[in-house]
Amino acid sequence: MKLRTLFLSFLFIGFAIQSFSQDFSLLSKIPLKEKADFAKAEKQVLECANYLTSNPLDLKDTNRKSAEAFLAVWMTGTPDYTFELDESVGKILDSYNLLFGTFLACATKIALENKDKSLNAKEQTNNAISLLMNYCKNPDNKVVLNDTLKKMIEQNSSSNYQKL
Repeated sequence: MKLRTLFLSFLFIGFAIQSFSQDFSLLSKIPLKEKADFAKAEKQVLECANYLTSNPLDLKDTNRKSAEAFLAVWMTGTPDYTFELDESVGKILDSYNLLFGTFLACATKIALENKDKSLNAKEQTNNAISLLMNYCKNPDNKVVLNDTLKKMIEQNSSSNYQKL
């Protein structure tokens, strides 16, 4: 009886670990050629965006690299969404270019989670920046805050961005 309980415990732990560990290495196999492909991939795209915005900035993380690459391909090819990089985004990325993938995740997350809202390009970008600044100011995310980022975080705290 004890052996069976022990076996079931290990089995349960194995399933739990498998279900909570994400492996994005197969994302490159998802076809993104036709309009329907991009729409079908939205679930995986949102998973990638959520992963990137909820895990620390770690350039050695292969899941991060795979998720960022997949998002970039999806964002440049999707006919259903438009993404803009304005001057504010340029300032952020010029000061800390390692945040590019995380910004893509923020922009994608805002677009996909707010399909029912009519956000114009400026509102979408501002909300993505707001999400990115919240990511940056969380010490668990291991973003080294330079002067530009500190200033942007301060501006973000006092701005009128649409709270979604």
